[in-house]
Amino acid sequence: MTEWKARLLYFDSLLDELRKGREIGGKLRFNRSAIVASDIAEQFYCEKKVEMEYLHGEVETEAKNIGTEAHEKLTEDSVKVKRDELWQEIYGKKPVFALEMFLLAKYNDVILAGKPDSVLFARGFPLVVFEYKFSRSGIAYPSYHVQAQTYSVLLENMGFNTS
Repeated sequence: MTEWKARLLYFDSLLDELRKGREIGGKLRFNRSAIVASDIAEQFYCEKKVEMEYLHGEVETEAKNIGTEAHEKLTEDSVKVKRDELWQEIYGKKPVFALEMFLLAKYNDVILAGKPDSVLFARGFPLVVFEYKFSRSGIAYPSYHVQAQTYSVLLENMGFNTS
């Protein structure tokens, strides 16, 4: 079995575990079956905000809408491919930009999930994680770095060599 197929099988098994957790209720707080990378990062801004969004839903703001529109613009010319095709290309000879690739891995006994804006892969190695932030501030806040670092932890725990 090729390396990309073995990695994809592991990913699919975690996806099944995640689906089952959603059906019966997860073992984490708020009946969650996974921890999302953006929630980990958001706690560096305000833990209570993360909790309130789970309890009451997200509050729509102008800034959030602007960010959503900007992210949509980033992907408007992208081509959607099947998961197995993407994984095969990631391990191919040509570099690949994977836009909004769903990442899923276990860290200890907890499933982590996330969707970075893009990852540049070359021959199965994730070289760069891109996470775009649209803000009036020119400062890269600690939460921004934590989110990108969490994607790196996800990639490492998915079996990619991130050294």
